[in-house]
Amino acid sequence: MEHPELFSNYLAIDPSLWWDNEVLNRQLAKRLSDKKYSGKSLFLSMANPFPSDTEKNLDVLIQDTTFRTDGLHANYNFSSIASQSSSSTLQFAHKFYATENHETIPLISLYDGINYLYSCIECVVILLIFYKIQTLLLKL
Repeated sequence: MEHPELFSNYLAIDPSLWWDNEVLNRQLAKRLSDKKYSGKSLFLSMANPFPSDTEKNLDVLIQDTTFRTDGLHANYNFSSIASQSSSSTLQFAHKFYATENHETIPLISLYDGINYLYSCIECVVILLIFYKIQTLLLKL
């Protein structure tokens, strides 16, 4: 957020936006209309903080006020701010992975994030490689 000129595309995989009482969310709300974000894209993924055999509905999970959902709340707040801003020049997409946790979300987020952020033939190759890696890791 401080230096958007560094990259054109950003991928945030289940980030720790709860840090410092959600300071990044407050900064985002103030900066979204900034022209520095024109031509920039962000894909944000959110993991389920609970075991896969428990609740999977995001609408139910964000009603939970226990400390365990602090990270999910912060990420959800960020996505709401970014999605609902009418003056934003930032291209934004987010996805909640109901069956993934913080440890298992990176590969599928990388796949979906690259798919969202890039539309090129090279990306198809990259995505196939990540799919193969994920398939191999699931067999371990």
